[in-house]
Amino acid sequence: MEIIRSSTGPQTTTALSATTREQLQRPDARPARAKPSNQPPLTTQQRLQAQQPPPRSQAQLFETLHPELRSLRAEFARLVQGQRPLNFSRPITPQARDAQRIAQDPLQLNRQRMILEGRVLLLDPQLDFERMSTLLHADQPGQLTTGIPYGDSVEHLLGEIDRHYSQPMPAGQAVCGEGLQALLDIALPRIARHLDGQAALYNEVLEHCSLNAEERRQVIAGREAFQALAQRWSADIKERILATCQALADASLQAAERDLRRARKMPDKAERDTQTAHAKAQVEQWRQVQAHFQDAFASVHDSALQDSLYRMDLEQHLQTLDEQNRGLFTSAQVFIAAAIPQGLASCLQFVLARAYVDPRLSLFDLARQSAASGAAVGAVHETLDNFIKPAAREMLASVGAHELRKVDPREVIPGPHRATTEGGRYREFNDAELQAASQPLEQARKGFINAQQDYYNGTLMGDGITFATQGGAQVVRRLLELTTTLPAAGVAAGMASSFMGGAAMSGLQALGQQNKHFDHDGRSLPTHVPERPPEANLDARLASVWNKGLSSADPRLPSSREAYTSKVYSASAAMMFFNGMGKAISRVGVDTTAAKAGSVLMTGIQAVGFLAPFYANKQSRDEARLDDSSRFASAVENIRYPDREHLPHGTRPATSARTVENGYHRLRGLQQALPQAGVVATEALVSKTLSGLASLGEQVARQVNARRERPAPADIEMGENVAGQREREN
Repeated sequence: MEIIRSSTGPQTTTALSATTREQLQRPDARPARAKPSNQPPLTTQQRLQAQQPPPRSQAQLFETLHPELRSLRAEFARLVQGQRPLNFSRPITPQARDAQRIAQDPLQLNRQRMILEGRVLLLDPQLDFERMSTLLHADQPGQLTTGIPYGDSVEHLLGEIDRHYSQPMPAGQAVCGEGLQALLDIALPRIARHLDGQAALYNEVLEHCSLNAEERRQVIAGREAFQALAQRWSADIKERILATCQALADASLQAAERDLRRARKMPDKAERDTQTAHAKAQVEQWRQVQAHFQDAFASVHDSALQDSLYRMDLEQHLQTLDEQNRGLFTSAQVFIAAAIPQGLASCLQFVLARAYVDPRLSLFDLARQSAASGAAVGAVHETLDNFIKPAAREMLASVGAHELRKVDPREVIPGPHRATTEGGRYREFNDAELQAASQPLEQARKGFINAQQDYYNGTLMGDGITFATQGGAQVVRRLLELTTTLPAAGVAAGMASSFMGGAAMSGLQALGQQNKHFDHDGRSLPTHVPERPPEANLDARLASVWNKGLSSADPRLPSSREAYTSKVYSASAAMMFFNGMGKAISRVGVDTTAAKAGSVLMTGIQAVGFLAPFYANKQSRDEARLDDSSRFASAVENIRYPDREHLPHGTRPATSARTVENGYHRLRGLQQALPQAGVVATEALVSKTLSGLASLGEQVARQVNARRERPAPADIEMGENVAGQREREN
């Protein structure tokens, strides 16, 4: 803590002390003649401070700025002494009897402790919980027992991490990647129990003890300081893992990779093979250690410690989430952040894949025209998804339009308490109690996730918005074309209608997600909130978008090939329906009012028929991951078991709305089955072809290397090989 010293008091003390030492060292010196001074005379308080010895401890130094600390330390000392048995051989003061009485009641003892801690914290807003505790406990006759076990768990954990994983590693010491997780599995629940006990004690004092307004403010100040301490503990643990364990793994892996590169350049083949095999083993070992460290770091976020932190700060966190989601201006930002990228993508897709390509395919028959147009739609859509839409989102985020993020269910529905207090006495929950408390929380989290999935494509409400907005935009365009003189049939009108349909689709879906809440334990929990402003600059974020896009579009990766072929096959099926409906609309004509009305209606059906298979198959990858199966198997599961738990649902179980949604999932499965069967078959064929080519390339490479290493033919006449003859001749 930085302490601001007075310009008169402490300096005067130092000057007087120096003068006194000088006179003691020179007893025969003449008294110094008084010199006139422009400084004002010392006040009574300054003279008293000058006569006192300089402060020897942090507590005494703090008392010079805040004299109230002395009386607070005295009260704290009486609480400490009250924990000791009374000595009846000496006179017992009323204060000692009161302290003894308070110490016999754990709740009242902690009430007094929290009030004193809060009063110290309110003396200086820069004080944190550790320094406040140091000020109160310094030079005391003992420690005040709160009854909440701690045992220096955080310090012990950090010390163990440093001892086992600090650089440079001692010679001969092996690194066990699983060892870090074992340390965390022991320490984190212990720290969580301490935090739960302290939080329960604060709540019990606030709810069951008699407190006036000022005392309540003091206890709350102490609770907030303790919450900040708990957050620092979590941050220290994560930082130590990154700074020590991850740094060790990264440095060791880089060194092993350098050894591997050197081994591959060795001239001797036998030594090269031996050293290369050893270096490869080291690289693989350190990659496994690095993966274990990364898993351990991620486990801190999913641990009992994180649940305790969420519980301690739950009310304040919910208030913060509500403030982030509040206001019409926030809703407008959310709408723009979702609408503009999708509208831009829909507009560009119409221009590149429809207005430019379709006229050039008009000479083909329906099947070839649909297949070629589907390939174009798939390529354009993959490019837009990987590059254009993410870049547009980053640009909008730079001007304050942030897209939504999903709220982690554990943020708002933390895990069960591991400890509590009853009458100020600490008690840990056993395994049976924890299991019983976990079940309703798990059910609540499932309900929260269920509500969170609504308004996304793949759910009944999300796809309903998609069909209504995109199909409605084309209906309006066709209606204007038939009833007005506006050039609604041109490319510009198609671009405008595509933009409006895409923007309305994503914007309305985002507003639905923003306003979706889940009721639990008397609270209305938001499922989505706007993202926080990005920390990196726009150039760095756009570079990241470019790199991720290149990785996602890499044709060497099976996932990239499957994503593209899925879009091609689904778009081809969609274009088959679209082109067929286009021919039917042309045959209907627009000669009569009924024909015009039919043409408008068929245009809407045409748009929905194009979108339905495309968006159904767009969800296949994510659904296959949830099912842990292939794309085709997941499509079959959608037909057979649409009510399975891990399939995204926007409706509650065992409701009529869920029955309707299950029927819609079956329809989606039927639309997915044939395209995804094509994806699986195509990927199998491509993988076998590439594997065969790779095997052929390896055989050719081995033959070339063997020919290079084969000894030169011998010269029969000279009895030596050609190379030796040439060397002799040279």
